[in-house]
Amino acid sequence: MTVLKLFEYEAKDLFRKNGIPVPEGFVVDSINFDSGSIDYPVVVKSQVLVGGRGKAGGIKFASSAEECVQAVRDLLGSSIKGERVEKILIENKLDIRNEFYVSFIVDRNSRKHLVMASTEGGVDIEEVAEKTPEKIVMRHINPLEGFFPYMAREIARDMGLSGKIATRVADVIYRLYLVYRKYDAEIAEINPLVVTSNEDVIAADAKMILDDDALFRHKEFSGMVRREGTPLEQEAGELDLNYVDLDGNVAVLGNGAGLVLTLLDLISLYGGKPANFLDTGGGVREETVLSAMKILSKKCRMPEVRVLLINLDLAISSASVASEGIIKGLNMYPIDVPIFARIIGNEADLARKNLEKAGIQVFDDIEEVIKSAIEEAERYEHISG
Repeated sequence: MTVLKLFEYEAKDLFRKNGIPVPEGFVVDSINFDSGSIDYPVVVKSQVLVGGRGKAGGIKFASSAEECVQAVRDLLGSSIKGERVEKILIENKLDIRNEFYVSFIVDRNSRKHLVMASTEGGVDIEEVAEKTPEKIVMRHINPLEGFFPYMAREIARDMGLSGKIATRVADVIYRLYLVYRKYDAEIAEINPLVVTSNEDVIAADAKMILDDDALFRHKEFSGMVRREGTPLEQEAGELDLNYVDLDGNVAVLGNGAGLVLTLLDLISLYGGKPANFLDTGGGVREETVLSAMKILSKKCRMPEVRVLLINLDLAISSASVASEGIIKGLNMYPIDVPIFARIIGNEADLARKNLEKAGIQVFDDIEEVIKSAIEEAERYEHISG
């Protein structure tokens, strides 16, 4: 899955450029930095694209140069929830009086933008929603009307704020909306938005995920596309494949997202458990099939996967070319589980012969191939059990 999920320091750089106050800080990628010129105390924060890093030990505090260097040494190269730490953000430690939460997200159910704000910052918003939902202010934004400063002030008042704190929080809320829209974000979040002892309002943390379909409008982010998900999902993304890991025992290869989703539904309907979603796209080429077989060879080595089911429906692309790609892929990336296939469309007769010569069981009927694959997977589990 391709996304552009920004590191904290990258999101804060956008905030700073657009008038949202953030702590003074800098990024390091080694222990060779000028620790003696820093105004202590500081916060030493691992830069990873996963949440909960504080609880995982990814944030440390330092009151001296020695402590700061040691914290950087401990964090660099460490793993936070499976993600390697390669950069560290060092920031001035804030004297925090209050912690708030504010975010803008795309609410796909309502097809509108949604702003959420709460005086319960510093914790997961899901936790607040579960325990004290009344403390979350939520407003949908009519895309035809937009969002204006007076709306931000209303939200601050609904949070229970007043005076200059309400004014400053409202200003951040409005500026966050401008950043959210300017960069075509799917989410822009500050958690926590803190009020210091001097009554400054500062974004102590920052989270932004940008809409990858809008990156053509943002040349400043070219080359920054990052992938998230399981190792196989990341590798498949690098190969331009649409792939999602599932936890079943029937690995799947198909062409066309709708066809693959239908295939997964049918597998479930007949009592099977899909192990993945893998869509080669409508126009199947040999290199695409080879990439798919590379991913599937790794998926099929996982102990829970018992069988591979291939279903290709090719009206324009050559089924013969696709079958040759499958066979070539099997030679390059061997798969030891039984393979069941259904391939129809242009040059399908030749494709079926090619697959049968390679020892692959080929079926004409979609229900028959699915039921056969499921029976084989269940038989294998019964024998191994």
